[in-house]
Amino acid sequence: MAFGSKLSAAEPLMSHFNTSEKERPKTGFRRGIEAMYTTRTVIGALDFVEDLGLQLPEQPRDDNGVVLMPVLPNDVTRLSNEQLGRLYGEFAAISIYATAHLALSDIDHTEVEYTADMTEAKFGLQAEGSNKDQRMFALKTNLYVKQGREKAMQKRARKVMLSKLIDGYEKATNTLSREMSRRGMEMEKK
Repeated sequence: MAFGSKLSAAEPLMSHFNTSEKERPKTGFRRGIEAMYTTRTVIGALDFVEDLGLQLPEQPRDDNGVVLMPVLPNDVTRLSNEQLGRLYGEFAAISIYATAHLALSDIDHTEVEYTADMTEAKFGLQAEGSNKDQRMFALKTNLYVKQGREKAMQKRARKVMLSKLIDGYEKATNTLSREMSRRGMEMEKK
């Protein structure tokens, strides 16, 4: 679908999330994403991004192919200008990567939570008991409901963890940016 084109009645808005229509080529990166996030909605979102001509960032690596794991030193004033710039770029790259995974994690969590809600509703209707307490006990002890809720909690925990890591990466980039600005102002004074 071209940008700005109108959807026909036969093409629902969610058509990008129907992965059965076409088979996508699976790069190593795409296979890795699909191994981490298995819900149909995530796969559909990946298809949507690719349809827009965009791609998710790959895991940042240094020039030798080693995965970046930047660490903010206690005293950024001791970094050379080159080190400062490199570290800023590393934190920016890892933040961008983590933000893409936060989006995927959010989509994944939403679908798993929806499935858990639907499972609970289904078994809630089937729960036997003459009063509310008996029905609630039946629901809480139902294996499918418990597994759905546990899976949803695990997905939410991943989302929270990524969000907090991104907060830290952004604080690091802000710290490095302030040091760059301070050095720039010192250069102007001279």
